[in-house]
Amino acid sequence: MGNLYPTPNDWKAILVKALDMPVGDIPMIGTAYEVWDIILRRIVPYKEQSIDLLSCVTSREEVGGNNVFLLNLLDSLKDAHKRQVTAIAEAIIKKQCILFLGPSLLMCNQDGLPVPFDKAFSTELAAKLKQRSEPIFFEETKKDQLSYIAQRYNEIPTFTPEDLGQRASKFYEENQDESSLLFERLAKLYFPIIINTNPDKKLYRTIEERKPNTCIYRYYSFENNQNLSSEAQPIMNYNEQSDLAEDQPKTLFYNLLGSFDAPGSLMLSESRLLKFMDKVLRERPAIDKKIKAEFDDQKYYLFLGFDIEQWYVKILFSTVFGLSRQEGRGFSIFPENMIVIPANQDFFEEEFKFYFITNDLAKFIGQVLEKYRELGGK
Repeated sequence: MGNLYPTPNDWKAILVKALDMPVGDIPMIGTAYEVWDIILRRIVPYKEQSIDLLSCVTSREEVGGNNVFLLNLLDSLKDAHKRQVTAIAEAIIKKQCILFLGPSLLMCNQDGLPVPFDKAFSTELAAKLKQRSEPIFFEETKKDQLSYIAQRYNEIPTFTPEDLGQRASKFYEENQDESSLLFERLAKLYFPIIINTNPDKKLYRTIEERKPNTCIYRYYSFENNQNLSSEAQPIMNYNEQSDLAEDQPKTLFYNLLGSFDAPGSLMLSESRLLKFMDKVLRERPAIDKKIKAEFDDQKYYLFLGFDIEQWYVKILFSTVFGLSRQEGRGFSIFPENMIVIPANQDFFEEEFKFYFITNDLAKFIGQVLEKYRELGGK
């Protein structure tokens, strides 16, 4: 790239055209090789941006159109993306894909803009701590980290987890975002189990509106583990040869960290999350064994907007669910504005063989849905 675009005007023109990057974000100091090193390090984790850049460069015959290396790299990136979309679509058709919903999918509407619920609610709680007659200290840089701010409420003697859960439920009810394109597309696909790490049930309602009586809703709590009993049987041991309607599988929609429906079940603070991990590992109460039985070496796992920075995630995946460590079965898709620490990404790539894909979530699921239909999915 340094040879192809050696001057500030060169790299400014290509970046503005290919990536719509603001001019102020483009480094202007250093050699061409130094500047391109900074730029490429910034975009390499994002496959879509890398494809956009290479597509732009190789479309210019006088500059990069005859560059065999860049053309091959572009083809490789495009093919990898196609293979990943195809693998997920095929797994869904075979009813072998489990879906995880992460924190960035639960959105609030603030001043007309969508904001992740955990960050919006945490900031609201932090402001309340400051307004108290006897303010409670917290680190200002962590005011949007919900588990940390929720933990600070333990300093209030009369405050209970249920009080915090009620505040969370009310805040979401008053500020929930109505956008639903992603959920509408997901509802057209079949997943035997959907594990939701948020306390809402928006996707559950979307599925039920589209296909009534095809989704079972449960959540985990310390007081009531929502045992599935025989109700879950249609989910498990599905017979693909059967055409009988009553034998068609249902989706289990499972809120792992509690539900707005039961404010006392919400796992918001660090201490509640720690207690949750202890309860789950000791099986007091356990996550229903019928759910855990689905996590076998035949499954594929699709993680949307999932926050792998949380300390408990690694324990959940390895110890509680025992995710398959086979190559090509775990896909983590997160939005372009979500920051993932490289060391954590490396761990999940090595330990769980995850593929990380940075993309617009609704756009990506749209591509999966298109491939799913192309392959004969209904």
